[in-house]
Amino acid sequence: MASAHHDVISTLNDLISTCLDSGEGFGKAAKGAHSDEWRSRFTEISGKRGGFADELAAEVRRLGGTPVTTPHFGGILRPGWVDLKVASGPSWMRSFWPTACAARKAR
Repeated sequence: MASAHHDVISTLNDLISTCLDSGEGFGKAAKGAHSDEWRSRFTEISGKRGGFADELAAEVRRLGGTPVTTPHFGGILRPGWVDLKVASGPSWMRSFWPTACAARKAR
């Protein structure tokens, strides 16, 4: 039974880190948003991700484990977050980004 709890706790901790990654990413996207509507939406999503992490942490504690408190290493650097930042940024960035990505892939 302890092994089953260990596997569940490990999986829940991974999910907590993922929630923390996304919360951090949406928080940073909110700070860089050039629209009040997007800033508000990203802030709301960031808060929800933090709430999900809290719920999962409570379950880890209930199972006798210690919940993680940090996101995955480099989570905010993942390409999806960069794409989100570009999409919510100024128009010059949206037109420049596909060209920069294509040039990088060609190397």
